[in-house]
Amino acid sequence: MPNRMDMFNNLGGTIAAGGSLSQTFDLEGYQYLGLMLFPPSSTLVPGTVQFRVSVDNVTFVPLMDSTNTRVGIPFSTTALAYSAAALAFGAPYRYVKLETSNAQGNGVNARIPVKLI
Repeated sequence: MPNRMDMFNNLGGTIAAGGSLSQTFDLEGYQYLGLMLFPPSSTLVPGTVQFRVSVDNVTFVPLMDSTNTRVGIPFSTTALAYSAAALAFGAPYRYVKLETSNAQGNGVNARIPVKLI
């Protein structure tokens, strides 16, 4: 049996300076526990973090809710963290990209705390 600490990890990524889209997070074999966003040096440009999802890591589409509205979570200028409950809508998708509604001048660091399943 693995050490309990080996069961937890953080998947890290970034949204580049001047950009609005992260690289792909591959969630296969993980249960995600939350999401953290934080600026590398200054502050975030306020907006909404939204999600692009894929089943094949080739075609990414915006994640929509049952009213055909993009799923998103507003954020302000400071670091923030979301619980897994706030992200439950993404559970069926293996591949996820984070997208901000506004370009981020200084970039954004992202961490997805996960647990092996």
